Amino acid sequence: MATSTGVSAGATNDPVEAVTGKPWTEWQTVLDTWKGDKQYPNAITIYLMRHYRLPRFWAQAVELRYLRQRRKRNDVSLIGEGETGNGNMA
Repeated sequence: MATSTGVSAGATNDPVEAVTGKPWTEWQTVLDTWKGDKQYPNAITIYLMRHYRLPRFWAQAVELRYLRQRRKRNDVSLIGEGETGNGNMA
């Protein structure tokens, strides 16, 4: 059922989920399990296109979002290892 905004009730605000049918947490699990953070550049895009039949644009969108969030997770873990969070060592 459409709302006044034209979006179906229960629809997601996440464009990746809307197009792929998978919530973002599921994509994170898929790529973490596949060791996406250890792959060469563009490997995630190719993997998603071949194994999940995502169009190139959306495969790249998932890859970029994953790598950005992965980098943030790594930056947070480094803070506990002596960094101050601003790139300077404590």
